[in-house]
Formats: sequence, C-alpha cells, structure tokens
Amino acid sequence: MEKQKITAENAVAISQRIGKRSYCNSPYWLAENCSYEERNGEALVYINDRTLNETYLLFTPTKKENITTKRICLATKEDIERLKKKGITIAKTTVQGAEYYYRTKDLIEMKGKTYSRCRKAVSQFTRNYKFKILHVYPAQKVVDFIKNWAAAKNLSKHTETARKLFEWDLDNCIKYVGLRKKLPTKRIYIEIDGKLAAFAFVHPLFPDLFVALQQKVDIKYKGLSRFLYHEKAKLYPNIEMFTVGTAAETEGLEAFKEELHPAKKEEWFMITLA
Repeated sequence: MEKQKITAENAVAISQRIGKRSYCNSPYWLAENCSYEERNGEALVYINDRTLNETYLLFTPTKKENITTKRICLATKEDIERLKKKGITIAKTTVQGAEYYYRTKDLIEMKGKTYSRCRKAVSQFTRNYKFKILHVYPAQKVVDFIKNWAAAKNLSKHTETARKLFEWDLDNCIKYVGLRKKLPTKRIYIEIDGKLAAFAFVHPLFPDLFVALQQKVDIKYKGLSRFLYHEKAKLYPNIEMFTVGTAAETEGLEAFKEELHPAKKEEWFMITLA
C-alpha cells in the first residue's frame, strides 16, 4: 500500500487501526498533520513536522522491518528498550514531555483537599460572572476568538521550539473548527456579556478514553480555565479518562496541568536512530 494523506474521511478508521492511547492518535490531529501506510501487516503513521520541515514516523513500529525513517516522534521508555533489544542503535533521545491523563470523575466531582483550589476557582467564576453555556456557535466567531487569543499571548519567554509549537497548534486549532461537523465531537462555548470567553472541543477515542482536543480561554475571567475543565469532563461522564496532550515546553501550562492532579502521565521521547 502506498502512503496516503490522512483526511477527515479516513481519520477515524485509521485512528482505531493504530490503537494508540494518545492525544496524537486523535482523528483531528491525524487529519491535519499525518500520512499513513500499511506495511507488513502493521499500520504506520508519518508526522509532517512543520518545525523541522521533515516527515518521519509518529509512533514506534513493533516490527523492525517497518522502521522506515531515522527519526521517530513519539517513543516510550518501553519502546526504546524494545528497540535496543532488537539491536537497533539510538543515536539521540530528546524528551518530548509528559502527556497528561485525568480521571473524568475527579474533574466532575472535585472532591477532597486535593481539589480545594480547583473548587475555589470554579466557585469564584460562577459567583462573579453571568455566563451562558452553549454547544453551538458560529464558526467565524470561534476563529476570530482564537486569533484574538493568540495575539494577546506573550511568547517572549518561550523557547524557540515552544514558539514553533504554539504556531503549529494555533494553525491546527483554526482548522479544527472546520472539522467539527465531519468528525465525532462535543463542544462547549462559554459566553459572557454576549461575547465568547472560552471554548473546548472534545471527542471520544476509545470506550474508556476521550481527548480534550482544544481549550482556549480569555484569562481575564478568573477561574474560567478550571471551570471549563470541570464542564468539559461532564460532556462524557461515562468515559473513565481523558487526555490533554503534553505541555509543549510551556512552563505555565505545565504548572496548570499539574495543579489539576493527573491520574497518569506518559513520558514521550523523540529518538534518532544511528
């Protein structure tokens, strides 16, 4: 089978074929960033990396003969050990960061001392602002909100890689707006004083895992970020866990994700083979 572009029409089937429990296996992410082929009975996905201007394997193949590129984007510690046992020499290992997984029930209930700060933030938001929760919103208004949100960001303290990842994520986010009706999703929009103040897109990946694909918030509204996490967890109350991806080398984002008390973190590494 020749390599093919992943599209909205085949992304769900390919995502299920790959079977990876990762944010980057979401049909949205695959459709915007990846290509695909079947080789020796295995599904291989290639990432079109906009920061390096290079295409290489997204996940680590299980079969040695299916390692078709010198670089692999997302490898676990177990993947690395398995490759070494197969006699494959790894020339360089770069930390990609931890992917964050949360227990849905925890973010819905926010019980106990662990979530006291989150409860306080949610309470602060609901007391101080008159808001509407909507599930449908005009596409152009969402795109305009995303662009205004990005323009307000101060990236001066970001690393060069983090800035490139920010731009990549921004482009994806805008394109996801157009995919909302083509791929499985639930959406939540928070409107304050007649204007969009935050939104989130989520979609089911497996029966026990959904992906919190995007969240954008006007941070002038105190407590809104944590309130939105609470509300988007309620969109799939019967799905046990959800993933929000990595912090993309952004210090403030990493601290925020830690504060929400992940149930699990998966370390990912980019590897370059000798």
